Amino acid sequence: RAMDASVTFFNPGGLTFLESNSFTLGTTILTPKTSMLSEFNGSVDMESQTFTPIQFYGAYAINDKLSAGIALNNPFGLGTKWEDDWEGRFVSQEILLELFAVQPTISYKVTDKIGVGAGLVYSWGHAEVRKAIPVQSATIPFGQADLTGSGSGLGFSAGLYAQLTDDITAGFSYRSEVGLDLEDGEGKFTDIPLSLQTTFPAEADWNSAIDLPAVMSFSIAYDVSENVMAMVEANITQWSSYDSLIFDFGADSPYTSRQGRKYEDVVAVRAGVQYAQSEKLDLRVGFAYDQSPAPDGYVGPELPDANKFLITLGGTYDINEKFNVDLSYIYENAEERTGTQDESGFTGTYKTILNGFGVGVNYNF
Repeated sequence: RAMDASVTFFNPGGLTFLESNSFTLGTTILTPKTSMLSEFNGSVDMESQTFTPIQFYGAYAINDKLSAGIALNNPFGLGTKWEDDWEGRFVSQEILLELFAVQPTISYKVTDKIGVGAGLVYSWGHAEVRKAIPVQSATIPFGQADLTGSGSGLGFSAGLYAQLTDDITAGFSYRSEVGLDLEDGEGKFTDIPLSLQTTFPAEADWNSAIDLPAVMSFSIAYDVSENVMAMVEANITQWSSYDSLIFDFGADSPYTSRQGRKYEDVVAVRAGVQYAQSEKLDLRVGFAYDQSPAPDGYVGPELPDANKFLITLGGTYDINEKFNVDLSYIYENAEERTGTQDESGFTGTYKTILNGFGVGVNYNF
């Protein structure tokens, strides 16, 4: 449903159906908590981290049929961190992937009931990987590898929005795959025994590429009554593009690695209800089920993924005719999952719970 400038990102076709020009700015404070139960050492907790993805959307009507918009957000991201000397240190100590995307968008109202839109997506990001190296001496328990890099890529977004009846709207949107090229990354190897320092130099350059998945979304919204709106959405995320993770240090390098991922396409289903409690206050509740793309054999401590159940609560309060404030809460409960990585042989049983608190402001003009 085209309700504010965020439709620029979620369905560009709905941009021309907004009732006014608007800007939306917000963030969400995410606090995941993950624990791992191992066969030999009991339970281990991942180190606590807080993530704050941002969102900014703008929408402007050029005329009755043509509108323009801009979206800036963090569509994907990843962050896990374990203690340096934990039992899985040779698989992963820390991994961080911070991604941003900006999307200038144009939308055209084909008829009074149908709108189409498209946008160019430019993504850029930063990656960090830390893991221990199984080399040792009398004074060094293990070596250390620290990799950092950044890169960018291009894609596109398109959407179709339809007012089927006075009470029912439907939408389809597609965000393409984006190839993120990480070039001229920096690798540092420390605590390496003297006898192995020719194999693991203090510094080395590396390259990699990450294919961010395409996403198709289908949604339908129904005005149950004057005060109640219900909405259902299905997202198909084509994670099969994430086939492997490569760290290329050069053709002759002994530490160039290709780690299989073999991720699978997945479906997420969401449903929600909005209730207009008064002229100034709208309340929302939602539920979602999100499949994990990681198949058996590819679940590990760097991304202990599993199927997830989500509950969301939220509300919008109109301060005046131009300003309103959004508050939201998200609870995510991932199924307990036992996984053994085929390549490393590392086994663990993982459990993750996430809480998120969001705030946003909207300005209409």
